[in-house]
Amino acid sequence: MPITSPMFHTGATTKPMPTITITPGREMPIETLQGAPALKGMNAMFVLDVLSDMAAHDRCGRHLYLSLAGRSANPMLQRKYASYAEDAEKNIGVTEQLITDLGGDPGYVSPSARAAEKMDSSLLEATFLLEGSVDIMTQELVMLDAVLLAASRADAAWSGLRALAPSFPEGPARDAVQRAVDQVDPAEPLEWARATRTKLIGLQAKSTVATAIAATAEDLMARVKTWFD
Repeated sequence: MPITSPMFHTGATTKPMPTITITPGREMPIETLQGAPALKGMNAMFVLDVLSDMAAHDRCGRHLYLSLAGRSANPMLQRKYASYAEDAEKNIGVTEQLITDLGGDPGYVSPSARAAEKMDSSLLEATFLLEGSVDIMTQELVMLDAVLLAASRADAAWSGLRALAPSFPEGPARDAVQRAVDQVDPAEPLEWARATRTKLIGLQAKSTVATAIAATAEDLMARVKTWFD
């Protein structure tokens, strides 16, 4: 079962930095990160930090997709978001296994992973800010925009790892990386989000419901539910 949120009670560790306070016993020694034997000849600490960052983004993506699946008014979007939440959970497991195979600790949370969590939590928060102040059609577009941004970062991370795979030491390390990237298709969510955003804008631009002075929330809700039929 993948770690969906590394926290103190789950044994999360991090490395010492000038502005980070670490509870005794939860410090990840830099020497341990640098000495991963499977990554000999590489900047092992940086690699493990990046993988921790990727896992953090997928964890936040899972939370985002679950939230959107429960709030979207369109059945097709609900199903797609729920599907992406499942994919994100699978990707977390893939990344954690890769970290383990490379001699790292899946419970280690790098400083860049914490930064990713902050950015991603702000992305999720942004989807709530306009609720009640804009019509439901606009709210759906805001939520889809969040998916587009999240998928873009995930695609960049996994595509980058795929491109880097030949640079890993030949043998178990390179095999582990190749095995991981072969299990993840980062382009599909991004392509879907782009195409769906274009369709959504087209549907809204041609809709007369939202511009009707007497349009009620129920009218808009009914319209949103019929999108993509």
